[in-house]
Amino acid sequence: MCGISGIYALRGEPIQPDELAAQLATIVHRGPNQGATFLSPQRVCGLGIRRLSIIDVAGGDQPISNEDGSIHLVYNGETYNHQPLRAELERLGHHPHSHSDAEVIVHGYETWGPAGVLNRLRGMFAFALWDETRQQLFLARDRFGIKPLYYAEHEGRLSFASEIKAILAQPHFPRRVHLPALQAMLTLGFVPGPATMFEGIFKLPPAHFLLAQANEFQIKPYWRLTYQENRLISEAEAAEQFLALLQESVQMHLMSEVPLGALLSGGLDSGALVTLINRGQGLGVRGWGSGVGGHGAEVESWGGGIIISGPRSPVPGQKLDQSSKRFRLALKTPAMMNRRWHGRWPNILAQSTIRSPLVRLILTCTRRSWATWKSRRVRRRRCRFTSCTGPAGKPG
Repeated sequence: MCGISGIYALRGEPIQPDELAAQLATIVHRGPNQGATFLSPQRVCGLGIRRLSIIDVAGGDQPISNEDGSIHLVYNGETYNHQPLRAELERLGHHPHSHSDAEVIVHGYETWGPAGVLNRLRGMFAFALWDETRQQLFLARDRFGIKPLYYAEHEGRLSFASEIKAILAQPHFPRRVHLPALQAMLTLGFVPGPATMFEGIFKLPPAHFLLAQANEFQIKPYWRLTYQENRLISEAEAAEQFLALLQESVQMHLMSEVPLGALLSGGLDSGALVTLINRGQGLGVRGWGSGVGGHGAEVESWGGGIIISGPRSPVPGQKLDQSSKRFRLALKTPAMMNRRWHGRWPNILAQSTIRSPLVRLILTCTRRSWATWKSRRVRRRRCRFTSCTGPAGKPG
C-alpha cells in the first residue's frame, strides 16, 4: 500500500509546506520506500505521497508529472491493465518517462478527461491529480472502494488523505464524534459511507470522483453496478464462468517487481487462490506460516504440494493483543471484532495480499449458512445495542 495526502485552498490562501509535512508524518508507515510533496506555484494545492514500490521500483517515484509539468499525480493502488493503456496512449502521441502503472492516469486524464480515464481503469486505487492549467484538483476512488480516501472542508481548506489521522493533523481541525455514526456502529457494527466517526470528515464513495476548482467542489459517480436480466444459465455454466473470471483476475493481480505473497489460512478461498497462482506461474509459492493456540493443521494440509517452503512460527496471544491495538489505532475508528478475534486475524492481514472476501462467499457459502450468519449477526447487534442503551433504548 501507499499513502496519499494533500490540501486545496478553496479561498486561495497560500498553503504552507509545514502543513503538508504534518499530514505526511502521520502516514509514514504506509510507504517506506519514498516520501515527497508537491506545492503548486501559486501555493493553492499541495500533494503528499508515501510510496511502497511495487511496479517500476527504480523509476516510479511520485508525484508523477506529464511532459510539460502541468499535471501532477499522487497515487495509491495498482492499475492492472496499464500495459495496454500505455500502448494506446503512445499511439496517440504521448511519451511516458517511466514504466509505472500510475503514469497512464496522467496521460489518460489529458486524453480522455476525468470520467473517461476512470472508465478505462481496471484496478484498485485512490489518487489525487492537480491540473495547473485548469487550476483544478481531481480526486478519485476505485469502483469497489478497496483503497481508502477521506476528505474534509474546514476554514477554507479542502484536506484529503488515505487515513483520517492525516486530516486531523491540520491545525485547529475540530475533533468531534459524529453521533449518527456512533449509533450506526453500535447497531450495525460499521459506519455506512460517506460518514465517518468524526464530524466533518467523509469517505469519498466508491466509483466516485471529486473535482475542486476556485472556491467550490463537486462529487460525481463514474460507474454503477448493473445486472444482466433474464439470463438463464445452468449451474455448471455458472461455475465455469466463475472459474474463468477468477483465473483472469488472479493473473492480473500477479504483476509485480517484488516478491508476491498470499495468505494461506486453511480455508477453501485462500487455498483456491494459491492453487490458481501456481497454475499460472508454474512455480510454487514461498510462504510464511503462523499458528495461534494450536491452529495451523489446516494450513499444513493445504501447504502440501502448494507451498515450496517457508518458516513457521507460533504467535503468542499477547503479541496479537498488541497488534490489535495498533490495528484499531490505524483505523481511527471503532472496529467490532469477534471475541475470538484471533481466529479472524488473517482477514485483517489479508488486506495487502491476493485475497477477496467475495471469493470466500462464492466458494464456501450456502443459502442455509448465509441465512444463519445473518440471523446471528442481527441478534448480536441487538444485544450489543440493548446493553449500551437499556431495554427501552434509553441510557440505563
